Amino acid sequence: MLFRSNGLGAEYVRQKTAQARSDTHVGVIDRMLANGQDMAAKTYFDKVKPDIAGDDIAKVERLLVVANTEGQGLRGAGEIWSSMGPKSDTDPVNIDSMRNEAEKRYGSDPKIYKAVMDQIKDRANLHNAAQRERSEGNEAAVWDAKNKGASLATIMKMPEYLSLPGSKREQIKDSIIDRGYTLMQRGRAEQA
Repeated sequence: MLFRSNGLGAEYVRQKTAQARSDTHVGVIDRMLANGQDMAAKTYFDKVKPDIAGDDIAKVERLLVVANTEGQGLRGAGEIWSSMGPKSDTDPVNIDSMRNEAEKRYGSDPKIYKAVMDQIKDRANLHNAAQRERSEGNEAAVWDAKNKGASLATIMKMPEYLSLPGSKREQIKDSIIDRGYTLMQRGRAEQA
């Protein structure tokens, strides 16, 4: 036997083997968590917990709690967003309804509720920012067309114009009409 031939006792070899086994399990759990597999990591931990060293158990449990909270937050927000979030680029985000749903589902666990709401807010911010960028691009295309001589009738048929919110379309239309009227009045004044 190896431990007898090199002078190591059986207890020493048992401790080193147990620590190596523990380190391996902790490494597997760390890898699972790094890959976003919080539920699989929890299942694995429950299965191998007797083989993990006592001081490593507390560390792994803390990591699992954090990862589980983040994972449940991401999954919960995804479920709520899928059912209650905007269905198209132009739909508004109804965050108060989503907040109420999150409170119903996760209100009893403040950490998970907060994680869900953080994810919903992030999605809402991204959606709203994307809406603004598209709207600004569409408005720029409309004004560019006007500056190149497009008529109001042509502009009002442009997909970019039609995708703008109603109030913005009216504002642009009024501005074009007012500018046309102003130019017409100037032309008359210059002829007189």
